[in-house]
Amino acid sequence: MSLITPNVTEAAALLGQGSAEGEPALLRQMQALHALGAAAVLIKGGHETGAPSDVVIDRLLQGGGQVRRLRAPRVMAQRRGTGCSLASAIAAQLAHGVSVLQACEAAQAYIGAALRGDPWRAQRL
Repeated sequence: MSLITPNVTEAAALLGQGSAEGEPALLRQMQALHALGAAAVLIKGGHETGAPSDVVIDRLLQGGGQVRRLRAPRVMAQRRGTGCSLASAIAAQLAHGVSVLQACEAAQAYIGAALRGDPWRAQRL
């Protein structure tokens, strides 16, 4: 299983394109990344412009072509490395044998808890 986890800016750079404006363009970029060989693509929505300020929407595309929208409350925190932490948390979940969707959901919850300073919830990954 291969999964890539770019944010919207990184996805555009991987494809040599400008940042996607709007969901249809973002979905086309996800499909293009999938066509390049990634079995699954999770585009992180934290850097997305025009998104509701109180919600982050990560989008997951897998082999069947269906896009799952994973919504989480936005946590306003000046932190670097959350994308790398998210990818690591997903990898940890996949190593436990859960599905890609379950791994992404658990990792998203973990990162949110860590950003909110809820160490007990964050430890239950």
